[in-house]
Formats: sequence, C-alpha cells, structure tokens
Amino acid sequence: MHQALLSGVMLQWLIGPDHAPSAADLVRGLRLLATDVLTL
Repeated sequence: MHQALLSGVMLQWLIGPDHAPSAADLVRGLRLLATDVLTL
C-alpha cells in the first residue's frame, strides 16, 4: 500500500505540483495506514 501511495504522490507532484498533497497530508495518510495495519 505505501508503494502505491508514494507512487501516486510522485506522479501527482510531477503532473501538477500545485495540487500535490502537503507533507502533513502524507503523514496523516501514512498514520492511517499504519493504524489500519496494526488493527488487523
């Protein structure tokens, strides 16, 4: 999942850097993923 997230972010940054998520958005997304994985 993280690879898909990071690949999507990199592609979005290359195509439209003004609309790419901020660092805070990325941290929030990774925390949600980690929480989801830990509760399995």
